[in-house]
Amino acid sequence: MEDFKNKSYVIMGFATIDGFYDKIKRKVVRLAKEEIIEVSAVKIEKGKIKEYFNSFVSIDGYDAHDIEFDDFRINSYYADAVHLIGAPNFEYIAKRLFDFIGQSIIVNTSFITKEAFKIFKEKAQSLGYVFNNNTLDIDDIYTAKILKDMIEESGEKFESLTILQLAQKMKTDKNMWAEIFADNDIFFDPDSEVNELKGRNDPLSWALAFARLFIKINDCEEEAMDIDESMFEEIKDVDNNMNML
Repeated sequence: MEDFKNKSYVIMGFATIDGFYDKIKRKVVRLAKEEIIEVSAVKIEKGKIKEYFNSFVSIDGYDAHDIEFDDFRINSYYADAVHLIGAPNFEYIAKRLFDFIGQSIIVNTSFITKEAFKIFKEKAQSLGYVFNNNTLDIDDIYTAKILKDMIEESGEKFESLTILQLAQKMKTDKNMWAEIFADNDIFFDPDSEVNELKGRNDPLSWALAFARLFIKINDCEEEAMDIDESMFEEIKDVDNNMNML
């Protein structure tokens, strides 16, 4: 396992859209590449969640008042165009995320990170922000933990197992993420009084869930988060604008 307590890790989540309806021109706009519309990042240091960042992102060249998502929510996690009203532009968010991540190791979380982060990195690089951090894959980390626990419980020696036996153990015991979260008592908190923690099936909820799982995988106890309130300036601005509608 990693030297967990002496390193900094970041787990991210993204919401994207691949098209929308332009109410002014009265036509459907199909995007050449998915557009990032929400960014979340959770930082883990010394075995605990230290802080997190979350913001919606405006779509370049479009006023959020003038568009509708309708049937284009494939990877948007139920975010809607109204959430983008007052949201900062991509360049601003790229810089904030670049500063937030720093030299941390990025932990990929398969379906909510890999492809969307690739899109994010390409666009950010065109603006001068290069994300070349070391990366880990939580799928691999979790599989390694399952295998380690099974071998220890069975009393078998790793070197005595064949490749086929190892494959069978991993195939049998690797569950879907929803089941894995439940097995580890990790759930979204839809009743939370903190708006950013509510279970909207949003990128931040997923990133926090994966962060808690990452901590448990590494046999560390999660401690209370030391939240930097300034991280939520963007979200608060968006919420205020929505309340004025």
